[in-house]
Formats: sequence, structure tokens, C-alpha cells
Amino acid sequence: MASIFTSTPTRYPESNSEPECGMSEKEIARIDAAMNNLANLMREQSRTLNKVLITLTKTQTIQVSNSKRIDKLESDKIGLVRLIFGPVIAVAVAALKVM
Repeated sequence: MASIFTSTPTRYPESNSEPECGMSEKEIARIDAAMNNLANLMREQSRTLNKVLITLTKTQTIQVSNSKRIDKLESDKIGLVRLIFGPVIAVAVAALKVM
């Protein structure tokens, strides 16, 4: 059995209906249609990926904004707790000193 690397290339008879590469017009048309379909699919994929990227960017922006709002609310809550408990603790300490 001959190796595929040492075999001689197949020769096609001279004909006007087949191009020099040995492929028929029908095969070339099929390959061309497949390439066009592939190009269309790649364009569609690119548009979809672009939409996904835009959506992710918007989501990230919203998350950062919400995170800042949550941090501010937590900071305000801590400030409110200090504002309420500060005088209560001061009054309690003063009451203990008076006793």
C-alpha cells in the first residue's frame, strides 16, 4: 500500500467544462454558497456579540451605580446609629459619674 505522501497526484483529462483545479462548476458554486453562508453567519455573530457587549457594559454601569448607592446608604446608616447612640452613651456615662 502506497503512502499518501508519496503517491502521485491525480490527473484529470483536459476538458473545457472543468477548471484547472479539477473541480466542476457545480462544486465551485456549492463552495461559494457555503462561503457566503459562513460570511453571513459571521456577520450575524458579530452583531449579536456587539449587542451582548453593550448589554454587559450597561449592566456593569448599573451595578457600579447601585454599589455606590448602597455604600452611601450604609454610611448614612452608620452615621445615624452614631448620632442616636452617641448622646445615649454620653447620658449613661454622665449618670454613672453622678452616682
